[in-house]
Amino acid sequence: MRNIILILLTLSAILFRCSKTNSCQELSFDERQCGSDSFLSAGSDDEKLVQARDYLQAQGIDVIASDYDPNFHDAVCQSCDVCPTSLRFFFEVKPLEASDLNDLDLLNAEIGSCP
Repeated sequence: MRNIILILLTLSAILFRCSKTNSCQELSFDERQCGSDSFLSAGSDDEKLVQARDYLQAQGIDVIASDYDPNFHDAVCQSCDVCPTSLRFFFEVKPLEASDLNDLDLLNAEIGSCP
């Protein structure tokens, strides 16, 4: 009886781990030069992270966790709308369709597996 319970617990842990890894994706994107992202206003990087998270949630995207790297790009160009600043956002989100991502029109947006 003990062995059966141990086997069931082990299988449950494996199944839970597999379902957990498939339940999120990492969405990352860059801030545009010239402050041309309509959902971002001037402020600290922390404030921009909150604004970006709020924007995604307003677009119906379930955000699980968020972070940023203020020095993601070592060198950047200086053209508005097409060049990034050094700031890149990272969001753990519930699974997205590629069409959902295209509708957001984010700079250099990528979807990958959760870390």
